[in-house]
Amino acid sequence: MPHPQTWNSHDSGPGRSLCHTPTGTYSNTFTNAGLIVKEGFDFQDGLFSGYNEEKHSYDKSSWDYELDKDGYAQSDDTWQNPRCVINLLKQHVSRYTPEMVSRICGTPQDKFLHVCELFASTAAPDKAMTSLFATSGALTALNEHALTDARVSVINTDAGRWLETSEGMFDLIVADFPDPSNFALGKLYSVPIYRLVAKHLSARGYFVVQSTSPYFAPHAYWCVDATLKEAGFHTWPYHAYVPSFGEWGFILAARHNDFAPPTRYTIATRFLDAESTRLMFEFPPDMRPLAVEPNWLNTQTLVHYFEQDWGHFVR
Repeated sequence: MPHPQTWNSHDSGPGRSLCHTPTGTYSNTFTNAGLIVKEGFDFQDGLFSGYNEEKHSYDKSSWDYELDKDGYAQSDDTWQNPRCVINLLKQHVSRYTPEMVSRICGTPQDKFLHVCELFASTAAPDKAMTSLFATSGALTALNEHALTDARVSVINTDAGRWLETSEGMFDLIVADFPDPSNFALGKLYSVPIYRLVAKHLSARGYFVVQSTSPYFAPHAYWCVDATLKEAGFHTWPYHAYVPSFGEWGFILAARHNDFAPPTRYTIATRFLDAESTRLMFEFPPDMRPLAVEPNWLNTQTLVHYFEQDWGHFVR
């Protein structure tokens, strides 16, 4: 059995990791920080531009990038343009002062600032977010020192880069990435990435992917399934009800084609049994498979499906 590793990708949107990150090759290449947003996009009095008060919904036509003559988003790698994503983000979050946080949430300012200092300290070149969760007393008590377990290796790097350079082989790979809500995240669910994953999966191994909700985002969910198949995997989609998330979907994939859901368990379980397992792999009519296109880097169909599906529920 290969040595277990925790693989953390830093492909998050600018709101998560770029507020204090200096201009660099990674940020310009793998995030939308330098892309220029259309004139007209704005945020005033708690609402973004395009809000229709009668319909209680948004017209998102102003929420797009400035395009060049070839239809590609314009970018300023120096981040000097005030309408770069990173600059609009800084402007947006500047209102969230310690005083406002305390007033809205009730958190004492000194406690809030202490948390901010802990998180900001991980931006030092010799530290990462995982260092905080491996050393902070309050956090290690919650995770039971999982990140310092001798059986675990933690690697903080870009997922694609790691797949291209690592020689490791694994019997089980679990991809629990953030939902594909932007192009930087959408690439993690693409055919090229899944083909790279296949090179690291043993012949009898399994690969499981968090795949958003087959109920709330059916096109996005079945797009992940189609993408895995396009990459050469056999798939077994399944779903479960997750408290606070609702009906959620996952996809089990492998290079071989002889998996069958277990009909019994040899270890004690509190809730899982053969019948509940069988139901996980069955989809009712309101979550049935849909005809969708796989997700390629140059199409990013998954991101479009995701926005389309969730747009029916998020206003």
